[in-house]
Amino acid sequence: YEDGLHEFHVEVHCVGQIGFVDAKFKNEREKIAQHWLNRDNIGRCWVLHSNGYFCTGNKCTPVSRRARFAPLDRLRLVLDLYKEKATFYLDTGVQREMGSIEGIDRAVRLGFQMYHKKDSIVVLSVKDRSSEVAAREKGGAHMRRAQRQAAAAAAAKDVEEAEARWSAAEAQFKLAEERWREAGAEEEAREAGAGWEAVQAARRAADAP
Repeated sequence: YEDGLHEFHVEVHCVGQIGFVDAKFKNEREKIAQHWLNRDNIGRCWVLHSNGYFCTGNKCTPVSRRARFAPLDRLRLVLDLYKEKATFYLDTGVQREMGSIEGIDRAVRLGFQMYHKKDSIVVLSVKDRSSEVAAREKGGAHMRRAQRQAAAAAAAKDVEEAEARWSAAEAQFKLAEERWREAGAEEEAREAGAGWEAVQAARRAADAP
């Protein structure tokens, strides 16, 4: 998921971590030793641990009883990429909000990391709720993401990382321009278009001999 507002209903048959991880993560289930909760994964995973704390890499919140889950619990996860946020709800027994985690600024996918070979989750339903968000709000969200990606690209020391960031910024500026034009916000649309042109110029300068 690169964009939008999405809702997932799942049933857990295990304990461990559930949430959203960098879409580039591969084969997590087979790599149990490569625990998600380490400093290399700060800003690459945004998960709820069954013990009741939210984590991005090894940056974790204090344990909360409200956020704990157990096997056979049903959870509802709302991924709002316009707000860069995931919110978790318990749908078993007395339904409640368990909490949320922010800072999701890249393409992600639903993921879980558990401790036993037969552990699993069952995805009961997935719903795209993006149409509920106004075009102007979408434009603002894309603009913020574009500006952050452009700043990260300019600061990146690794050529491959810089190129990935420039590409992401370019795409987000275009999306911002489209959404703002859809909303009739011409001044904001022109600003987004100027951002896209600035990214093009920066990439040309980087490629110059």
